[in-house]
Amino acid sequence: MDAIPQDGLATDQGFFFQKGSYAEANGLFTVNDNGVDTLIVYDGDATAGASQTALVLANVNAADLMTTSWGSIYLDPPPMG
Repeated sequence: MDAIPQDGLATDQGFFFQKGSYAEANGLFTVNDNGVDTLIVYDGDATAGASQTALVLANVNAADLMTTSWGSIYLDPPPMG
């Protein structure tokens, strides 16, 4: 995982997490340290250059997400049930 870039853009074949709050009613994600949601921004295109793509994980704390060196993202600890 890359560090959060100052320009807010994922690097080529990179990704990062951002903590904040997602408002489902208007589809707006607001960055803030007290939010309960996580925005994952990643390069959605395998070709050269970066295509900014994102998804929101509602009610998932970024601190609970783990990554691997090959780019996998998983929840730790895994959900029960």
